Amino acid sequence: MGAVNYPHLFALMQSSEVEIHSVETQEIVQTIQSPALGGSAMITRIPSGANFCIPKMAEKLLMVPFDSNSVTTAQRRDEEVQVARRLSMVSSRIALGSGRSLCTIIPQPWFLQADALLDANRVEDALALADRASGSIDDMQFDAERLVLPFR
Repeated sequence: MGAVNYPHLFALMQSSEVEIHSVETQEIVQTIQSPALGGSAMITRIPSGANFCIPKMAEKLLMVPFDSNSVTTAQRRDEEVQVARRLSMVSSRIALGSGRSLCTIIPQPWFLQADALLDANRVEDALALADRASGSIDDMQFDAERLVLPFR
């Protein structure tokens, strides 16, 4: 059973693992252990998706440090928390379900992955990830410019 959210194909295996394949190369990009779904489980793509806040990302984006000794006003802190939460929203379009549970697969932003790699002293892997992310950002910039700027 599978679901596609370009550029990935999500396949729910009998072992309850979810294999994530690249649509373009068909190679396995990642394998994740799905939660205990029990019974007959399924995986599907939700067209409109569902939005979730990633708390770790909100903490990273928070401009005002959480410090009870700081002179930041409560109002300013609340405003910063709300902004960080809004910026930390991600959309999930892949859902796993069974008769007793429903879960979604949420992509983890690259900089949180890089943080985890650095915490594990895997500097080369973190640099490679940042390089791949930079290439993706450059591609998005090119696409945005192509769509916005007039052809010459």
